[in-house]
Amino acid sequence: MTGRFDSGSSSNPTILLKIGTKTYRGKGSYDIYVAKYDKNGQFIKAVTAGGKGSDTVASIAIDRSDNVYITGTFYSGTSLSTTLGTFGTLTLKGKGSNDAFVAKLDRSLNFLAVQSMGGISSDGGTTVDTDSDRNVYVGGFFRSGSSTSPTTLGTFGNLTLTGKGGTDFFVAKFDKNLQILKAVSSASKGTDYIFGLDVDKGKNVYI
Repeated sequence: MTGRFDSGSSSNPTILLKIGTKTYRGKGSYDIYVAKYDKNGQFIKAVTAGGKGSDTVASIAIDRSDNVYITGTFYSGTSLSTTLGTFGTLTLKGKGSNDAFVAKLDRSLNFLAVQSMGGISSDGGTTVDTDSDRNVYVGGFFRSGSSTSPTTLGTFGNLTLTGKGGTDFFVAKFDKNLQILKAVSSASKGTDYIFGLDVDKGKNVYI
């Protein structure tokens, strides 16, 4: 199970998340959590992630080895002053405003890897899935500038995408270690989003 919780102000994150008999403290504003239960619905463990701004998780998936993947949005500050998102012992530095992320956890909810995606404007991950080889597919959106001058780039590892203007959607493919393999975008000059993504047994992707 995954979601987000209000953890108070960034200067005084005093609001606690309580799951079962455990309590968890965030970094401020809204933070992300992932919780694990047994087959009888008994709580086992939870972890939190995020930074001092408003962070959101939108989708969760599990691969055949019981690794867990989440995607969403973390607040990364302005393009001149970036804010770190914290995922266990891993930190993620965005490019400004809100950036998309994808994170991998093992079955014990230890963070193994995390990657950011997006540009200097508002970006987010909305859906995630895996295939039989544990490749990871993320769908989301990135702000690509005005329709008359769509010059803002979305950055995905060493790959960049130029949209058509406004808000464009993307699909990105990562290997099992969250190294980027490919990213594509498709949109109009207006506002476009992707809300769902599914991968079949033949590794075809549907959105």
